[in-house]
Amino acid sequence: MGPHDIKKHTDYVLPFDSNIGLACINEVLICNVSILGLNISKLEIVVFGEGDEAGICDSTIFFYKSLFGRSRSRFLGKLLNINLPVPLRRKIFGFLVNNYLYDEHSYDGQSREDKIKQFEERHANSLDSYKSIGELFTRSIRPSDIQFQGLDDPNSISSPCEGRVVEFGEIYTDKCVQVKSSTFKVSELLQENFGSLIDSSSLFYVTIYLSPKDYHRFHSPSDIEIKNVKHISGECFPVFKGIASKLNNLFSINERVVINSRWEHGKMYIIAIAAHGVSDIKLFCVPNLQTNQRGFGLNYLTGNNGKIVEYSNFKSCTNQGNYLKGEELGLFNLGSTIILVFQAPKDYKFTVDRGEKLKLGQIIGKVSN
Repeated sequence: MGPHDIKKHTDYVLPFDSNIGLACINEVLICNVSILGLNISKLEIVVFGEGDEAGICDSTIFFYKSLFGRSRSRFLGKLLNINLPVPLRRKIFGFLVNNYLYDEHSYDGQSREDKIKQFEERHANSLDSYKSIGELFTRSIRPSDIQFQGLDDPNSISSPCEGRVVEFGEIYTDKCVQVKSSTFKVSELLQENFGSLIDSSSLFYVTIYLSPKDYHRFHSPSDIEIKNVKHISGECFPVFKGIASKLNNLFSINERVVINSRWEHGKMYIIAIAAHGVSDIKLFCVPNLQTNQRGFGLNYLTGNNGKIVEYSNFKSCTNQGNYLKGEELGLFNLGSTIILVFQAPKDYKFTVDRGEKLKLGQIIGKVSN
């Protein structure tokens, strides 16, 4: 199973038109920041579209890159994966469990010791057994606690992860709601021609945000057959609502892994979005996948001519790319986002609400019979 580059860029193009003044100001600022060691190149400035169609402006992308650049994300990822001395683990991990990694509904009002005890029982491991903070974040849970609804119902889709529903709905045009008034383009997210997604079936999507306290592994939302996997280079900006509501096309700007599969009613794309500190997205069907690597051209900067690596040979995998609903697909560190884009009959209905906290395996929608 070997990756190949679809296309590499050679030059970045700066928008020297009505934005020339702002671009020049940013060029000076970026040079100053580079001296401070933040490694932001003046060539990494971009404007999507013009006028009302502009996805981001020079100053906005510069601001977020200066705070959440890829090198800082890699550094944070390395910090999280430093092995801690055994005597310190229970103190540090206990603090995280007590203050961040607990379910408010299950642990509300409980003491620190009770929270830790329930946490250890659910994950079948003592806190001392985790070697690093990163290992704690990507923890597994007991198989008996992985309960997917609708296992015998091929018309239903279950939540592939724990998290909170951000947006969902039917897709009528290439532009979808990201958060509130911000939008993203489906074609840019998937690197697919939008026309090829619209046929006799309707197209739907749901966006699920995983906070740092959520279980960080994602599973198959239905019985699927994986056709190919795309690793698309990009930034590692945070994906929480505060930024997602201000930055159009955030999901297309960020690095991501797109699983192209088929379920009972047509195409299903499962998109794992990288976020700040998510330096390593893992897929069990693509063991050599490596994200947020140095030297990758940023896809969104060059009119989609950056780095895309595609995997399509799954013969060496145990299941050869065929997953039953509930089987583990992959994992990532810290918080991030999973997006499902899928074809379904017109009578497909979502059974969730915006802002709803989802349990792993909870049915999020089904085709009415």
